[in-house]
Amino acid sequence: MASNLIKSIEIPILAAQTAAAAASVYIASPVIFFIFQFMITLFIINKYRKTIPEKDAADFYYAVSLIFGLAFLWCPVIRYTNKFRPAGADSTAKNTELAEQKASELSEGLIDHIKADWDSYTEFKAFKFGGSSLAANAIPIIDLLSGEDIEVKRKSIVILHKLKTIKSIMLLKKALSDANVEIKFMAASALLNIENDFKERINNIEDEIAAAEEEGYDKIYELRYNLAALISKYLMSGLLDDIEQKRLSERMHTLLAAAIAENKNYVEARALLAEEYYKKARYAEALKIVETAINGPELNKCGDDVKISLIMLLCEINYRLCDIEKLRRACLSIKKYLTPDILKKRPELLDFEKSVRYFGGDKNRILNEAQLNG
Repeated sequence: MASNLIKSIEIPILAAQTAAAAASVYIASPVIFFIFQFMITLFIINKYRKTIPEKDAADFYYAVSLIFGLAFLWCPVIRYTNKFRPAGADSTAKNTELAEQKASELSEGLIDHIKADWDSYTEFKAFKFGGSSLAANAIPIIDLLSGEDIEVKRKSIVILHKLKTIKSIMLLKKALSDANVEIKFMAASALLNIENDFKERINNIEDEIAAAEEEGYDKIYELRYNLAALISKYLMSGLLDDIEQKRLSERMHTLLAAAIAENKNYVEARALLAEEYYKKARYAEALKIVETAINGPELNKCGDDVKISLIMLLCEINYRLCDIEKLRRACLSIKKYLTPDILKKRPELLDFEKSVRYFGGDKNRILNEAQLNG
């Protein structure tokens, strides 16, 4: 009687035990397995002990003990459960605290690093020239995002989202290919939020322009330039499809043309329009705008950032046109602006400054420095 009963429940019990052990390993909780063992043992004994003849009781308990004893061969697996657990599941509080401390230490350097790679579209700054400080920096952001520390990645995504620069958008797009689903989701959410922020800011300035036109605001050209600069940054973000890219590009050119028509001495608008022409390889048109702006009296009222931007763009255009003599003169004219204080504040200009000295007459000195450093 006892043996027949044991045989009838043997396979279901072993199958249930195997499932319980596998579940315990998966969720990293060995206690669940032992609780299951205890409960099913009580269930079998309470259910069948009254139906077992007294003479077969010893055989019944012996057989039951064998079945449940066999399951404890899982113990070596349970002991090594930690090896199968998700990263960070053991000592979660301690690991989280260490990760947060590490991420906090990195956050300041992360912000400084990304800001060091000058975003010319956040404000009207210099046109980029030469190597990228991002690639040369001692703590490349891309290494942080491609590392294994999930908490540091989370912190990096949050900081990149807050910065909302062209470089940070590029890094967020790279994070979309991360192996971790959470990081992918965070990056996608950040990019969607940035895109919505662009749209909202554009709509807000459009409303301001419409209201200014109704009220006859005499400096409406400033609003048009602000909107054009914002659209320029949006175009550079890579968040737009081809149709929207074309539509906004045309809108930006219309805004800049209107701003310049309303204020012919608006240097910033001329410079931004010249940059757009340069990016489209319309060098002759860009050169004409830049030379007019540089030779105009209004340039004296502009800050050094605008002057450096224009002359850098002039150098770049002449280089593309292979006009070495004009390039040399442009380099000579910008040297006075590239002071040690400016270079310290804007390290991305260091490579450009070397090019300026090279084309501006310090060729031999630059070559000697290169040999010493190489």
